[in-house]
Amino acid sequence: MLYHNKRRAWEGSRAALIDILRGCRMKKAKRFSALLLALALALALALCLCACGEDPSVYTIIDTVGEKRYGTIFRLDDRVAEPVNAAMSVLAASGELSVLSTQWLGQDIICLSGSADAITQLDEPPQPRTLIVGVEEDTIPLAYLRDGEYAGMSVDIAKAIGRLLGWEVKLQPISSQDIAAQLSSGNIDCALGFGLGSVSAEAYTLGECYMTSEIVLMTKTEYDMHRIKDLKGEKIGSVKDAAVITALENNDKVVKYVDSVTAYLSPTRCMNALNNGWCAAVAMDRIMIKAYISN
Repeated sequence: MLYHNKRRAWEGSRAALIDILRGCRMKKAKRFSALLLALALALALALCLCACGEDPSVYTIIDTVGEKRYGTIFRLDDRVAEPVNAAMSVLAASGELSVLSTQWLGQDIICLSGSADAITQLDEPPQPRTLIVGVEEDTIPLAYLRDGEYAGMSVDIAKAIGRLLGWEVKLQPISSQDIAAQLSSGNIDCALGFGLGSVSAEAYTLGECYMTSEIVLMTKTEYDMHRIKDLKGEKIGSVKDAAVITALENNDKVVKYVDSVTAYLSPTRCMNALNNGWCAAVAMDRIMIKAYISN
């Protein structure tokens, strides 16, 4: 069962307040002073409990369960893949991807080396067109609505690809679960900023991985859980991300000890489940965790 330290602390303090009031065998003035003292203590405790906020020390990483490899996904053998991949290669070689990584993630985690001549070496120069790019919806810092417009690392990469190829870019927010349907229907030309494990490599054309992030299990420090074994019989939450869910399904310890996994539509909802005690731990990649705590 989850550890409810805050609840016990509050109940203990409430008992202390009652003792203070019951112990007031004194005149009205002294009794009033005691009441003020009790109220002050209650207020101090409430402020203390609310002060946790997004303090990183509130959370503890239990274990790493996998790795999310970020890349671009296309329809199988779609000719749009070659110029888009060439543009990504140029962005990597020029250092622009690294700049965007540092800007949005706080550090350079780009693993693609790239080639500065990738676009000029294409068999045919890119012809003007509109590229519809699927980006992950409501996912800070990759793609999210800010003042009515989409912002984030994936958004900036998509715009940079359009600039290099001379293409107009339209953004389409989607979830990782919808990639196959969105590509098959023609609603998008590619999905950018998703885990390459979200679809089958035999059924889709995959771009090169441009960054990786560890998929981890995280709990609240107060629950005093330090190993996957400590989650025996517990419910955990996960972002609704194919890469994360697959990592959990392929982890023998998670399968052995965890009672059930509930997938939430966004990292924010996933963290809310943890903070409200609806699950003992959550699974997501470190990029999402860092973004949540920072924001």
